[in-house]
Amino acid sequence: RMSSAIKRAIDALSIRQLVSACGVAGCGAGGLALGVRQKTFRDHPVYSAACEQLRTSSYVKELLHCDEVSVKGNIGGYVDPQEGSVVLTIPIQGVNSSCSGWARVEAEADWAGGFDATSPPEKGTRPSVNARWLLRHLEIEVHEAAPVVLYSLPPKLPTSIWAPSRESTSVPRSIRVLFPEPGALFVSPESQRFIIVGMLMLGLNSLAFYSLRRRAFLRESAELALQGTRLRPEPHLLALRTDAVRIVSGAAAGTRQAVEDREMYGLQSADALFAITEKGGRETVDVLIGARRVGKLWKLTHVSTQHSQLKDEILGTGQNHVDVTRAAVVSMVEGATSLPLEETSMVKVRPRMSPPHIPSNQPRGRAK
Repeated sequence: RMSSAIKRAIDALSIRQLVSACGVAGCGAGGLALGVRQKTFRDHPVYSAACEQLRTSSYVKELLHCDEVSVKGNIGGYVDPQEGSVVLTIPIQGVNSSCSGWARVEAEADWAGGFDATSPPEKGTRPSVNARWLLRHLEIEVHEAAPVVLYSLPPKLPTSIWAPSRESTSVPRSIRVLFPEPGALFVSPESQRFIIVGMLMLGLNSLAFYSLRRRAFLRESAELALQGTRLRPEPHLLALRTDAVRIVSGAAAGTRQAVEDREMYGLQSADALFAITEKGGRETVDVLIGARRVGKLWKLTHVSTQHSQLKDEILGTGQNHVDVTRAAVVSMVEGATSLPLEETSMVKVRPRMSPPHIPSNQPRGRAK
């Protein structure tokens, strides 16, 4: 039921609405990922230790011309628990002061540099967040002036490609810190695999949405084309359809099996019938029916099935004209292979008789 509801919802949407929905979903997922990234930075012990040093440093307060330092704002950088390195850029602002800037802190885990990068260590030898971190470098930059280094120690690890760049760009730093380093996206193998997989998923989803939308369009077009060929529900047509559906279902002729009422479409002449109808139920199957008239009786001459999608492909891409649609139905019936029809399965039904004429001066109802 849920899949049917989803399919109906997708069928009711246009291509533009589908693209808009995908865009909104993508933006929502991206915003959630950026929010998780900011939370990861704020929960890291390096961030807490660096903020404490910035708030208590008299030299930082002197540069900002304030008595209290605020570190509110978005954080940039990266955290690599696998290699044991962290680089964060933290916004700093003087409370009751117009001076602001950025602080850059670099830290390494206590075990960083003690393992060979080509041979992974044994399980449990590399702690991640719970490791002891050494803040080896801290610098601040106020009013885009030259950075002032508060302290620095030689690194044990090479600079990561994910480290924030010190070069100025046209994009404001307050926006740059929201995203990972752009240059690393095209260099890192993990990023390249992520981009390839993301593009592949986007292509497959686009193809799936296009396919579903095309099927819905063809189905709507086929139903519209069939409306002009709808056959009147006469008794002999209903009996022919009932027996045809029972033959398709494998029921023996003459059995009283409940058959769901569905419309019949096609061409009925004086002595021949070519029709198509839905089987009903959960199966998306059409029943092709052929019959001929012998005297005042009708006999089934053809009963076969085909997938509804084939009918949609044939009728949905053709011209919306009654004669063209009828010719297509006749072609489908004549081109299909009929199921075995036993003599006992032949339908012989008299056509509908006209009601007896009642004179106007005689009251209707039961005669007394």
